Amino acid sequence: MIDAYISRIPWTRPSEGSLTAVWTRIADDAFAAATWVRQACCGLGGHSMVKHFEPGRVSLQCLSCGGRTRGWTIHR
Repeated sequence: MIDAYISRIPWTRPSEGSLTAVWTRIADDAFAAATWVRQACCGLGGHSMVKHFEPGRVSLQCLSCGGRTRGWTIHR
């Protein structure tokens, strides 16, 4: 759909790379919006937090949305 509108503009002829960039940006924005909505809904209903271990760090991670706390540094 965007391709049809862009091609109607007489002073621009979109190249294949520019259309790919537009669609990539749209997909990235849609993914970011979906992630935000999922985390917001999970936050309103309550997160299902479990311990998440990394080398030298421990944090809490939600099983539903993947949100994580800042966590704690572990010194040996």
